[in-house]
Amino acid sequence: MTELRLALRMVRRQPMTAVLAVAALGLGIGLTTLMFSILNGAVLRGLPFEHSERILHIAPFDLKADDDFPASQWEFAEWRTRQAHSFEDLAGFYIGNANVVGPDGTPERYRAAWITPNTFGLLRARPGLGRDFDQASGRLGAEPTAIISDRLWRDRFEQRADVLGQTMRVNGVSTVVVGVMPPRFAFPVTQDLWLALAIDPAREGTTDRPGLEVIGRLRADVSRAQAAAEMAAIEAQLVADDPVKRVGITAEVKTYVEEFIGRQTVQLLTMMLAAVLLVLVIACVNVANLVLARAADRTREVAVRTALGATRTQIVRQTLGEVLVLAVAGAALGLALAWAGIALFNRGIAATNPPFWLDIRIDSTVLLFVTGITVLSALVAGLVPALRASRSDVAPLLNDEGRGSTSVKIGRLSRALVVAEMALSFALLVVSALVIQSILNVTRYDAGFATTDVFAARLSLPASDYVDAASQARFADAVQERLRALPGVVTAALSTSLPPGAPEESVALPGHDYPDDHAYPQARVQAVSASFFDVLRIRPHQGRVFTPGDTGDAPKVAVVSDTFARTHYPDGAVGRQMRVVRGTAIEWRTIVGVVQDVYQVDLGPSVAAGVYLPLAQAPSAVLNLLVHTQGDPLAQTAPVRQAVASLDRNLPIFNPTTIQKNLDAANWGWRVFGTLFTVFGAAALFLATVGLYGVMAFSVSRRTPEIGVRMAVGADSGDVMRMVLTQGAWQVGLGIGAGLGVAVLLSRAMQSMFFQVGPYDPRAFAIVAGLLLVIGLAAAFVPARRAARVDPMTALRTP
Repeated sequence: MTELRLALRMVRRQPMTAVLAVAALGLGIGLTTLMFSILNGAVLRGLPFEHSERILHIAPFDLKADDDFPASQWEFAEWRTRQAHSFEDLAGFYIGNANVVGPDGTPERYRAAWITPNTFGLLRARPGLGRDFDQASGRLGAEPTAIISDRLWRDRFEQRADVLGQTMRVNGVSTVVVGVMPPRFAFPVTQDLWLALAIDPAREGTTDRPGLEVIGRLRADVSRAQAAAEMAAIEAQLVADDPVKRVGITAEVKTYVEEFIGRQTVQLLTMMLAAVLLVLVIACVNVANLVLARAADRTREVAVRTALGATRTQIVRQTLGEVLVLAVAGAALGLALAWAGIALFNRGIAATNPPFWLDIRIDSTVLLFVTGITVLSALVAGLVPALRASRSDVAPLLNDEGRGSTSVKIGRLSRALVVAEMALSFALLVVSALVIQSILNVTRYDAGFATTDVFAARLSLPASDYVDAASQARFADAVQERLRALPGVVTAALSTSLPPGAPEESVALPGHDYPDDHAYPQARVQAVSASFFDVLRIRPHQGRVFTPGDTGDAPKVAVVSDTFARTHYPDGAVGRQMRVVRGTAIEWRTIVGVVQDVYQVDLGPSVAAGVYLPLAQAPSAVLNLLVHTQGDPLAQTAPVRQAVASLDRNLPIFNPTTIQKNLDAANWGWRVFGTLFTVFGAAALFLATVGLYGVMAFSVSRRTPEIGVRMAVGADSGDVMRMVLTQGAWQVGLGIGAGLGVAVLLSRAMQSMFFQVGPYDPRAFAIVAGLLLVIGLAAAFVPARRAARVDPMTALRTP
């Protein structure tokens, strides 16, 4: 405590140094804490259930495609029958959307999950009101039952206590409410409604039943590796039973969060944490330089203390104590910055409907992390200066303070630290420049179709009311006529996907042999009505687009994109044939037109090949309404809702939006994480600039007698300025050279954040190098000008 009080007094003696050190550490600790809080809330903390680390996701894995896929209901039943002993239990579910008509008769759309009755028991989750599904709920032909979310209970049942036993229509089927889940519960991702799933273990017709996501609760005495080995062995037995259909299939076991948040997102968050740790390292280097400068000024004091009997351990402990005081103050500032950053981040992702387990906040884990990096920062920033100041040989230390000394040893170490700062800053700034360019490319890119004046909404036709393709086609024709008749509507269309995010499907070309499913080329396929191209102003480049004559009885046709035509039909696509591979169906179509490319909603690095089918020839129960409006597209929300209700009062529309808003929502990752990385780069640049300025100012102050001698023997102010500026330029240049390799590695690791710009873009490297050089010279200019104004007589009298 005595040494701690001494450390506080020493910090108060040099308030400006203390402020700079606290600001540097606060910036580094704050940004690192913010990034760790995001990673912790999204990935590390896991699901908010008892022993959630034991909840694992199990899926069949295709070794050739290097990807997993949902398990069939037959496969799930086999896993349970063959007794996967590594797990206490296995549960299955699939997710979708459901039309819900509550007591007031108003239809609404909710995210739903069809789950096996043991799912909530496996999770250790219980309804806040009512009961869980019983085993009878999972039998084929059982009475339909549902459990609703707290939000649905409040919205549709006005939080009534007698909700249990009430009936509501779910996708046209009368369903009994048996329970209400607690607030914030939204398993598997963002669901509001859970329906009991009856598993059909029959192998026949497996392609007609929805595939399942399977989860298991690992036994306490079993490791994840053991569970993975057991599931792989069980899957090998299934392959042996049917080697033709299941060749190359094994089982994959991973954490639940990794499956549903995505491996790429986990890698991105991890890399961003690693990148922001570089900012913390730069901050520590800055503080180390400040402490080195103070150690140089206090060498005589340290020598006296050593001569009076102070041990090296005591000197090191005192110096580290002073840095720890600064680090604690920096941690307090960093926590405040992290808290503000978390609030902004949560606001930025609010509209993206994040998964229910994502809870970004400062909790005990984050506080423990902050404590750890605070102590580590104190060690990194203070250990070298402490050891430097505690040298037992007093004479050299006093000589370093002598008249005319250049403080060579301390100066070399300080300059080396500045070079390290510049190298790390260069790497961060290069990636920041690439991210900024990506954000600009995202905001300025041409999607290839109209976006600003097109209203969009979705609807789903329940199978109980629309039992076949003919009824679906009749509804599609009728709703288009109603939409076109609305005031302020230019025209309207339907599509099976909200443009341009069509799903990828396999296609086949005549004259080609495809030995297995992986050999088929892929294209983004969607069925659209004839007016689709008019609504989105997608122009045909060859041939024609669809007409009302392309009915279900007419010859099967298709329209393809420029990329698809160039890739597969370089001699011309119009008049050629192709088919969409759906199961075992063979559906050959004649290509009648080629239209311009459109970018995908995920804004990948290239334009994907696209195939369009007439909706009349490929009816669908899932439809997107597209309305070209004369005014504000969202003003059509109520009229569109009424038009649909006039045809079917139990049919809701959902997700009303505009095409532009849909694209903006898809770009949130670039905006949020791009902004974060830009802040990282700006912080690194600021810290490196301040660090260079501090070292140059320290060097000039230490070399004042030398400068006086130079000027006394004939050097003018220009010579002195050139000397100091050259020293600064060399440090920046060495830093840039050393940072090239780090920048290349970091750019390669972060390239998933880049859009239409390569990880090795020479312009970014050149611009950042020029920027660092200019800012470095600017930072060195003030000390250089101060050195040039030194009075030789005054300098020679300086001790």
